[in-house]
Parts: sequence; structure tokens; C-alpha cells
Amino acid sequence: MRKIGICIAGYGEFAQKELHPRLLKIGGCEVKYLYHPEPEKAKTYGPLGIASLSEVLNCDSVGAFVIASPNDRHFGLLRRLLEDGSRHIFVEKPMVNSLDQAVHLGKFNAGAGKVFMVGHCHRRGSVYRKAKELLNDGLIGKIVNVNFNYSSSKVFTTRKDEWRASAARTDLGPLVMVGSHCIDTIHYLFGRVESVYAQLQNISGETESPDTSSVVLNMENGATVFLQCNYNVPIERYCFISGTDGAIYIDRNRIWLRPGREVYQKTETNRQELAVAKADPIEEELKEFLYAVQSGGKVETGYAEGLAVVRVLEACRRSAAENKPQRAH
Repeated sequence: MRKIGICIAGYGEFAQKELHPRLLKIGGCEVKYLYHPEPEKAKTYGPLGIASLSEVLNCDSVGAFVIASPNDRHFGLLRRLLEDGSRHIFVEKPMVNSLDQAVHLGKFNAGAGKVFMVGHCHRRGSVYRKAKELLNDGLIGKIVNVNFNYSSSKVFTTRKDEWRASAARTDLGPLVMVGSHCIDTIHYLFGRVESVYAQLQNISGETESPDTSSVVLNMENGATVFLQCNYNVPIERYCFISGTDGAIYIDRNRIWLRPGREVYQKTETNRQELAVAKADPIEEELKEFLYAVQSGGKVETGYAEGLAVVRVLEACRRSAAENKPQRAH
């Protein structure tokens, strides 16, 4: 089978360390170009560097784009590619920065048989796949509430001239950078978000953009999710799910099930750690994208999933600005 020619648009740390090496490992594709709109920057990418998007689009050997540029540059690239309609597209999360941009993109046809995929890889983690299985089997009853925390101390290693540090370019801070992954995972596990109440703050003063966020998400199914995404604390990666008949505990790459209920608060049920297979969510999503390109199949996180996340982020933006709950759809 012929290799898929790829242009990586945006060749920063994530593309260099995570995406490009995995594409080389997977095979079945060949990175033809590394695109940046600024010629001097493109030159630093070596012989594959290019600053002319038109030149790439005129190259018949390029069949797909992998977009890993800063968030605020996604829209311009996507609009150009969707208007052209001749290439398959993989774009890192979030799909775009605003709901208006997302809705605008929905007016375009990606082209007959062209794949459009958003890189929401977090839901692909083994522990979340296992949690989905447990929830589908009804092992903890009806979901009551969820405590979801995805945080790190990234603000203390972020340069002040980075786009992530800019309030204009990253007005939601960690809520958009890592929270977009969490919101997609929340959709995957629990369904649609009905409304949100969000708080954004800058506590460290290390950047212009917020470095902490707290969001209460009221789900359509009646559950409540408390989401924390911070860039100013020690690393946390947990999701605790409480149900009427048990609980699920996720901490980094480990998961426990605590089935049943106590009897008159005297007999506490024991939680059991569950075995999960090792997985590489980023490699898995890239494999799915390439397979869909080759076979004409569907992808798990396409435009609809990307749009759903942007809708919630937009509601969080309004909520934080007005200091009151906002509908998320």
C-alpha cells in the first residue's frame, strides 16, 4: 500500500517529541514537509521546513496534514484546508479557540471521503477505557458526582514570551490546554454537559494567562462533575467517580473498583485494583487516523466531538467573565 505523505503544521516541542517519532514508528506514512508560516522559523526545521502553504497544497504527494500549531493558529489553517477540501486532517486539541470559529468550520465540506480528526487522546487511556466498561455494565449504579483533577506545575517552567503565557492567546489557561482533554473524556464517560459554573484565576503571577481553573459541570444525566485544571501545583492525575452502588477511583494509570454500599455505615466495602493493559493513547489515535485515511473508515473523535468540547469551553469563558452559571449547548 502506498505511503501517505504528511505535512506537519507546527513543529514545536509536542510535534517534535511526541507526534513525529510516533508517525515514524507506525509506518505507512512519510513526513514530507514541516510547515511554519515564517520563513526564518521554517528554515530551522531543516530540509523539510517550508513556509509556503500553497506550495504544499500543490504537492500531489501530500495527502494529509497533522496540525500541532499553537491553538490560536488552528482556525486559519483549518479554514484554508477545508476550503481546499483535498487533504485529510488531524488537528491537535482544542479544535479551535472559539465557538464562532468552530461553527464557521462546520459550514465547509472536508471533501468527499476526507478524514477529519481531533486529537482528543485522553479518553484512550487504559484506565478510562476500563472505567467506561464498568459504567456500561452498571457496576456502580447511577452516577452521582465526579471529582476530576488534571494539574501540574507547568507555569513555573513556562517562558514569559511563550504563547501559552499570553492572556490574549490563551485566555483560559490550563482549562483549554489540558482541560479540553478532560472535557472530552467527561463526554465519553458521562454524556452531555448541561451547564457550567467556572472560575479562572492567576495565583502565581508567573504568566499573564490564568494558571488555575475550577469548574462545576452539571450533566444532562443529573450527575455533577467538579473539574480542576491547574498549572501551579504538584502533578495530579485523578478521577473519582461516585455512584449509588459503588465507586471508581482512577489515579494516574491505576484504577480501583469499590462495589456495593455500606450497611448502616458500619461495614465499609473494600476497593479492588483492576488490571489494565498498557497503552499509548497518542500512538493509538495516529494509527486510527492513518487507517481511516487508507481504508475510508471513521474516527472516534471527529468534528462533532471537537465542537462539543469547544461549546463547553465557550460556556466556561462566559461563566468566568460573568461569574454565573451558563448553559453549555
